[in-house]
Amino acid sequence: MAIVRQTGGAVKPPSSPPDPLITPQESTAKESTAKEQRALRARRGMGYYKLIVLQARLLVDKMKIGYDYRRAIMGTIARAIDGKIVDKDEFLERLASLREEIEARAQRESRSDLCYWLKRRLFNQGIYCPRCQRKTDNLIEGLCSHCYWEVI
Repeated sequence: MAIVRQTGGAVKPPSSPPDPLITPQESTAKESTAKEQRALRARRGMGYYKLIVLQARLLVDKMKIGYDYRRAIMGTIARAIDGKIVDKDEFLERLASLREEIEARAQRESRSDLCYWLKRRLFNQGIYCPRCQRKTDNLIEGLCSHCYWEVI
């Protein structure tokens, strides 16, 4: 029950490829455009997020702190960056500049205190109080803590 095809007896010679062969100069040009495309993709979306986290991990791994502190710092960074647009160079520059202070604080503070401080230093999103125009981290019912306690 097998289907067998019969050809007319003449065998066709292999056809030449539709495109000419790629020269070495063309292959390097294609590689460079591929690198540019990967770099473009790395600047947007999840690839960009992974790139920032990877480079932050490299900086944190160089620090002279315990494994638990490194893990806590990377968790803080990953949660803080998640879904936000962050200037990669500025962020990594800030992290590198805080290296000595992070190492010193890791010796005397708990992980949670260190991470809270680091998040405030890396991602300072100061909000201005509408009443006194002070810069604050957090508003309580629309006012800074100082104004809030004055009103109550």
